[in-house]
Amino acid sequence: MNLWFKQQKQLLLQDKKKLALIVGLFCVMLLLWGRLILKEVPRTAVANPAPSSAAAVSLTESTDAVKRILLSSQKPVVPVKLPDISKRDLFALDLTDYPTEAVETPKKRPVDRKPQGDKIENELKGMVGRIRLESTVLGSRPCAVINGQIVVVGQSIEGLILKEVQNRQVLLEYRGRMVRLRMN
Repeated sequence: MNLWFKQQKQLLLQDKKKLALIVGLFCVMLLLWGRLILKEVPRTAVANPAPSSAAAVSLTESTDAVKRILLSSQKPVVPVKLPDISKRDLFALDLTDYPTEAVETPKKRPVDRKPQGDKIENELKGMVGRIRLESTVLGSRPCAVINGQIVVVGQSIEGLILKEVQNRQVLLEYRGRMVRLRMN
């Protein structure tokens, strides 16, 4: 005998439980194999429908079988009309579970209406008209996509400094003036 077979034989004879399990599985396998060989098992299965005592013709065989089971149990059958269309939009985004933070608006200081203030406002109106908020990203490093550029808090774009990123809006600062820019 081969050395490997001798080692395996010694290992099996040492552990009686393992040997009994292997011999038992081998016997079950032989029984199943013998049953297949000795008994002629059909290669295909054919189902013969049971004769129906009801004269009514049903739309499908499965509903007919269900009706027979329900009617034979002698329990009252209650028909239920289900709505055709769901009234709820399954794909609508529901943000009620997400926390939102309230933004404190900076206190307005009395502004002297000087020509310089009007100049800043005119510059600001011109800048705000040119920039467009495309996306906001909240998280540990909030950022926004403005005019196709990714801007993080503290960076500036077109002279406006990004101060805060919120859901679908940002807070920008220009020379001490705060501007809220919202997505369309």
